[in-house]
Amino acid sequence: MPVPHDDFAEFYEASYRRVVALVAAIVGNRHQAEDIAQEAFARALTRWPQVGRYDLPEAWVRRVALRLTVDAGRRMRRALALSAALAVTQPRRGEVADPLASTALSIALARLPLPQR
Repeated sequence: MPVPHDDFAEFYEASYRRVVALVAAIVGNRHQAEDIAQEAFARALTRWPQVGRYDLPEAWVRRVALRLTVDAGRRMRRALALSAALAVTQPRRGEVADPLASTALSIALARLPLPQR
């Protein structure tokens, strides 16, 4: 059954918690799940004249949310890999980093505690 454009707010209210619960089950973080769900619903709103005509518009939102979740996971893995690489090249206390082997940015990042990188 198509959903008129004016009913997006009603659709959002009915579907939001289910989409957040789905994403939270994957990422394990409610705040991140809410951010992803809100982005998925924002994308649905910009396409609502089309998405609202689907038999199951929530399925479209869930699919977008799952794709956003995968993208967020990829970004996190890349950040962790970079952080680990920087930790390996971090100069020991009292050591001077080889200026030819490191850029100023990598040296500055290496001086930060791991959680801040």
